[in-house]
Amino acid sequence: SGTSSRPLQRGVYKAFHKGSKNSQYLSSVSCRGFLIRTAATHSVDDAIDWHISLTRVKQSVKASLSNGDLTTFDGAVRSALEAMAVDRQANFLSMPRLVFQASCFVAGTRVRPPQLPDLDVALGHHAKLKALKEASKDLAVLTQACGQFVAAAKEQRAALASAKRTARAAAKAEKQRLCELLAARQKELRESLKLKPRS
Repeated sequence: SGTSSRPLQRGVYKAFHKGSKNSQYLSSVSCRGFLIRTAATHSVDDAIDWHISLTRVKQSVKASLSNGDLTTFDGAVRSALEAMAVDRQANFLSMPRLVFQASCFVAGTRVRPPQLPDLDVALGHHAKLKALKEASKDLAVLTQACGQFVAAAKEQRAALASAKRTARAAAKAEKQRLCELLAARQKELRESLKLKPRS
């Protein structure tokens, strides 16, 4: 099913899912070609609260990079997100599920790989797109790189799905083994009680 969104205020959106009558909301910020977006929620208050936290993340990243120290973009993002998690925990607020996406403009066209829940991979995309853009203004080169990112993401999802299936099968087999072991033990106990002489 498709999804579209409409801004309620800067950084807070109402999501529309085809086939669903329930309203959902999400929030996002973007800094230097890197998008951080929350998962959807049915609570607009949560979405607004999350956007406040994400805005602090963005401000922290920009401050770290403008201070003239040796902080990298990756390091600034990680530190800001860690601070967000600590702050929300200290205030007894849950941490929203986040997805990340790199992007850049080349020849008036926005080039962006898929949104991912994996921060490490998304930051890797951001670094590679930045390096490719600095080395070449060729839109085809960056589009090809995004195609490679998409293929890698599909492979990763397939590998994770396979691992989950394997884990479920192993858990099911272990549960069956334990049930059979328990049944056998109960049978042995019943047999021993039958053979026990009466006093």
